[in-house]
This record gives sequence, C-alpha cells and structure tokens, in this order.
Amino acid sequence: MLWSPALGCAVAGAPPERHLEPAAAAAHSPAELAGPWRSEPCATRNHPRLLDLHVEGTFRAKDLISPCPEPWRCIWSGVEVTEGSWQLEGSRVLLSPGVPDGIARLASVLEWVRPDTTESGRDSLDSQDGCHFERVPSPDPVPLAPPSETQPGQSPSEKPAAGP
Repeated sequence: MLWSPALGCAVAGAPPERHLEPAAAAAHSPAELAGPWRSEPCATRNHPRLLDLHVEGTFRAKDLISPCPEPWRCIWSGVEVTEGSWQLEGSRVLLSPGVPDGIARLASVLEWVRPDTTESGRDSLDSQDGCHFERVPSPDPVPLAPPSETQPGQSPSEKPAAGP
C-alpha cells in the first residue's frame, strides 16, 4: 500500500509509470522562443542570418550579406532586413514576412527542436531547406563597480577633500 496525499488515503500498487514525449513535456509558448537566433550560411544562402522573435508576435530577420565593419561608414552596409509577424503552432514557428519577396528569402516554417531532445542540450529552429538556427546566448551581466566618491568625468586625483 502507498499513501496518496492527494487522495488522503492509501492506494494499492505502485504508481503508474509516466512516459511523456519530449514535445508534450511542457506547453509551448511564444515567451519560450522570443529572443535572438542565428543561422550560419546554409542551403543556398552563403551568409549568416539573424532572426529576432519578439514575444508580441513580430520578428526581424537580418541577412548579413556584407556588413560594414566597425568603425567604418559604408554607403551600403550589405545587411538586408525583413520584418513581419510570427506565430507558434505546436512546435512549428510560422513566419509571415511583411513584404512579398521576403517569402522567397526566408523560410516560412521553422520547426522548434526543444533542448531536452538534443544531445547538446540547446534548442534550435530548423527549416525544411536544411538551415539551422541556434539561440544567441545572453551576454553575462557586467559587474557593477563599487561606489566611488568621484563624479563622472573626474579623475581620482580630483576627488573632493574629506571634510573636517
């Protein structure tokens, strides 16, 4: 007999074993996918692509065809931008570019591969043409410096004299 706190009594036998498919283990939500993703050159695309999914259902994709290097100023930066909307349908991300030719350049369906189903333990977005997007990790927060008595733009030697 096993004690069941939910039922408040003892029940016979062992609890049934639960086998959940990885996709059914948790509900999918746009908040889980929102953020920046990156795809290296793949399929017929010979340049990286950045994809930023916004939680409110919009996206911005940047094709880094020939970006202008820092600190130079270029007449043409070589970055093509496609914007539109997206929605999550099960594990499929449906992209709807806001311009007609964006559909030719951007896969309209990406399959979300959850981290618990991959060897690397990271999630990805995969397109039917073989392109693979990985989540761009958030930068580590910069530690805050301890408080200082100097004012911004003032060197430590210009620090005000201590009071009497």
